[in-house]
This record gives sequence, C-alpha cells and structure tokens, in this order.
Amino acid sequence: MNAYKKVSGYTDEELINILNEAYGKVKIGKLIYPVGQALKERDPLTFRLVAFNLAGKDDCNNLVWVCSQCKHEYDNEDEAENC
Repeated sequence: MNAYKKVSGYTDEELINILNEAYGKVKIGKLIYPVGQALKERDPLTFRLVAFNLAGKDDCNNLVWVCSQCKHEYDNEDEAENC
C-alpha cells in the first residue's frame, strides 16, 4: 500500500486551483493544459510539493498521511501504510 502526504484542510481540487492561479497554463506538444491538472496527472509527488509551498503550508504541522486505498487520514506514515 502506498500512503501519501497531503495538506490538511485542502482538497486536491483546491490545490489544483492554487497552482492554476499561480502558473496559468502549460503547453505540452500541441495541447495546452492548466498547470495544476497537468502536474497532478503527470507528476503527483511534485504536484504535492509545489502545492504545499504555494499554499503556505510547508511546515509539518499542516501535513497528514493518507491511506491510498480508503483515503483515511493519519498523523504518521506507518499508520497510513498499515491501514
């Protein structure tokens, strides 16, 4: 199971909007995409790191671990991995 970190209190959609507001659109080949959505789909780890910083939530007190299967939030990685 792969647990992941997320900013407590923000949905992925809110983080996508934060990125879109900050960076606008990106051209990939001949197509143009909103940056937030393109980054989330192509590089989820970088999506979260950039979004954390833009949201001003880059200190560990605002992060939670999420079980990738049931989406339950935990305070530490071990609990999320063993959900």
